[in-house]
Amino acid sequence: MLGVGVAFMLTDRGPGAGGMPFFIRFSIDDGAAGLQRGSPVLLGGVQVGRVKSVAFETTSAGEATGIKVEVEVRPDLIIQEDAGIYLEKPLLGTLSSINIASVGAGT
Repeated sequence: MLGVGVAFMLTDRGPGAGGMPFFIRFSIDDGAAGLQRGSPVLLGGVQVGRVKSVAFETTSAGEATGIKVEVEVRPDLIIQEDAGIYLEKPLLGTLSSINIASVGAGT
């Protein structure tokens, strides 16, 4: 029982836990296939965070306009607005990840 309890307590503790949250927006055309809560966020192939939530952005009429992904990364990393961020789909399996290819120049 103790082991199960500890496992539940640690599920929200990992790279990015307690870090800096930000949002990534994908178009409906591009989609966010395979992303879900807990999906890894990578920088240079190293996990630096995780996906907190995936939801549709909608108009006031309820029309879906995009997909908003909330991620959390380590607080010591600075990610600029012009960062190169991509959806990485696996060759096998269904769990996609977010790959930060460039942290941006801040322009």
